This record gives sequence, C-alpha cells and structure tokens, in this order.
Amino acid sequence: MTALIRKELKEYFLYPVGYIFMSIFCALSAFFFFSSIIVQNTSNISAFFQTLFMVIILLTPILTMRLFSEEYKLHTDQLLFCSPAKITEIVLGKYISALIMFIAATSINLIYVIVVCLFAKISLSLIIGCLLGTTLLGASLISIGIFISSKTESQIISAFGSFGVFLIFVFIEALSQYMPFDWLKTFINSLAIMPKYSNLISGILNISDILYFISIIVIFVFLTVQTLEKKRWN
Repeated sequence: MTALIRKELKEYFLYPVGYIFMSIFCALSAFFFFSSIIVQNTSNISAFFQTLFMVIILLTPILTMRLFSEEYKLHTDQLLFCSPAKITEIVLGKYISALIMFIAATSINLIYVIVVCLFAKISLSLIIGCLLGTTLLGASLISIGIFISSKTESQIISAFGSFGVFLIFVFIEALSQYMPFDWLKTFINSLAIMPKYSNLISGILNISDILYFISIIVIFVFLTVQTLEKKRWN
C-alpha cells in the first residue's frame, strides 16, 4: 500500500491536478484570511474557517476526480485488480494519497492561526476545533469523491457528481423543513454536514460530531471497496 501511496502522490505532480489544487486553495485561503481577519481587525478565526467551508466543497473534487476514473479510461484498472494488493489496500492507498495532498494544502491554515495567536488570546479548544474540523471535512469529502470516481471513467462526471453529492449534504437541512413527521425531520437534520462543522470550528468538540465525519469516511470507503470488488469479478 505504501508503494501505491507514493505512486499516487507522484502522479498528482506529474499532472497539473496537484499544482492546481494547492495553488488555488492557498490563494483563496490567503484572500479570505485577509478579508475576514486583517481587514475586519478581529481575532475571530471561526469566521475565517467558516468561509473555507465552500472553498473545500468546491476544490475537493479536483483531488478525487481522477483516482479511479483515469484507471478505467486508460484500462489500467485490470492491472490493479491483478496485483497482489487487496482491493481494500488499493482504495486506502488512493484515499490516503488524496488526504495527504489535502492536509499539505490546508496546513497553511496553521500559519494563519499562529499569526492570530501572536496578537490575541485564543482558546486551545477553538484552535483544535478549527484545524480538526477542516481536516475531518476534507477527509469526509474525499471519501465521497473517491466513491463517485469508482463509478465512472469520466473525470468530468466524477467531479460534478462529487460536487452534487457534497451539495446534498450541505442543503439537506433545508429539506427537513418540508418533512411531515418530526422523527423524519430529526433524522434528515442529523445528516446535515454544516452544523457539525460549525460546532467544531466554534470550539465545541462533541464526540457525536467527530463520529459523524468518521462514519461518512468509513461508509464511503466501504462502498468504494464493494464497487471495485463487483467490477473485479465482472
């Protein structure tokens, strides 16, 4: 699996995908830090991380769109299936490589947090919540994106499909208002991703919110493994 992770990381920079993701993310995060913290003359880092929510939603498909779609298009997926590595190892290798790229890009946020801490006192729980919330959000979206990528050989469909699923998780809370039963409304609200992220970046470290993101990761990685297992035997 280590060899696969190295291979995937290398390919991120053989193609412009890695450069595009990191450069756009760094540029947007710098802009929003300047506009929400520097211009406003505030130490409210929660507001900065709130603006990053849609940035992550928009850019994460760039990381995941080629992971399996490109394998299908180039017909190299058969090489993966015939390799001694288990399907689970293949999926985890690709997932971890995308997560490493995401963490590498978002690590710039740590610099911004340190800068704010030099001029204002910020609680440790808020710092942990903001950094953890961003990482868990990205890790969850990557798991969804890799699942969508395993369903199609088109990178464009993979990217837009991932973005569409992301939006469902974002706006599902609004849908609950039209549910006729309270239990159904409560259930749909529990699936909304925004409240969990908002809690974390506000310094509210609920175990239930953390488990929510972990559950998404586990479910979609599992679904990806099952998709590939089916393709392997077909």
